[in-house]
Amino acid sequence: MEQAHQQRMDVNDTPLMPIEDESYLCLLCLRNSTERITMLYFTYIRLRQQVSGDTPTVLIGMLLVLQEKRNSLQEKLESHYPEKMAAGLWHDSSEQMSKLDSLSDESRESLQQICISEIRMVVLISEMANR
Repeated sequence: MEQAHQQRMDVNDTPLMPIEDESYLCLLCLRNSTERITMLYFTYIRLRQQVSGDTPTVLIGMLLVLQEKRNSLQEKLESHYPEKMAAGLWHDSSEQMSKLDSLSDESRESLQQICISEIRMVVLISEMANR
């Protein structure tokens, strides 16, 4: 009996990782990015308090939403990929970076958009710090 196993390939015929691994890696990257954005947001709120003395409730609300999102991603990772999480598979950022070439173009583009959000937060905090 011949097994019809076809490896996923991108448009340049570069082998892609299995879809389950891609989903796991994307969730890890998203969780880590959400953690960084949450910390950047918290830093922004603290700087804003120092500069203007006020903290709009919408900022606190957004911080809580980000924290809930991060917790939800963590729960998803633990419930859907318990073995990989327990083994610490790809938990190091350098390991994650080395695997990005094996993601589909769509997943890479989505992760790039998330990185752009992080960069925007860094710029916003830099501008606030310069005041």
